[in-house]
Amino acid sequence: MACIQTVIYGSFVGTFIVSPATMTRPIAPGMAVTVATVGGLLAILSTMILTGLYVLLANRLTAR
Repeated sequence: MACIQTVIYGSFVGTFIVSPATMTRPIAPGMAVTVATVGGLLAILSTMILTGLYVLLANRLTAR
């Protein structure tokens, strides 16, 4: 799970390095929300989901 999160975060940061114009582009014309904002929120959400899955699996294995 750590590898998955590393790939997600690395992709997010790598996109900033390779193409900063992509990340500063608005989601839709006239909106203030950028691709970076949505990507960052998705990276945080993926961290929470992976942590929840880890806790669920760890609790199942230790309950035996």
